[in-house]
Amino acid sequence: MCASSVQQSVAKGSTSLAVLSFNVLADCYVRVDGQPWNAFAHVEDAHLVWESRVPQILQLLHGSAADVICLQEVQAEKREPPGGGPEEWRLPAWTDQLHGYTGVLQGKKQKEWDKESERNLRLTGKSSDRCCNFLYHGALRRECCIQAWLGVWHHSLPKK
Repeated sequence: MCASSVQQSVAKGSTSLAVLSFNVLADCYVRVDGQPWNAFAHVEDAHLVWESRVPQILQLLHGSAADVICLQEVQAEKREPPGGGPEEWRLPAWTDQLHGYTGVLQGKKQKEWDKESERNLRLTGKSSDRCCNFLYHGALRRECCIQAWLGVWHHSLPKK
């Protein structure tokens, strides 16, 4: 459903929360030798090239006007934090282009990220870790987004 149809289907004056869930298909899982289940034989090579997919993914995410974006199979990257310091596992640089959104990386310790990255190097030949993460827009509170992401969204009940 495109963003305009979502906005039109919500009655004026009502409150809504638009959540988009999207699997980006981690590049480390595309056509790995010895793994026929991810050969994607029905898909042309040009459609699987990560560099070609990123602009299309960004366009789709921007156009969604979602309050919360839940992404699966995102490849985390080791990179320097915004304030400087040693490299650590973070959301990939392409997510920085989602202006107005704040990203939250799946909660793992750095050593866990390193272990998963080594596993992926053995299995796929690519040293990276994939994760689920979410991004929330504007003034939404992080806690609300976490609840939505976990499927535990609920309204506050009056105290008895």
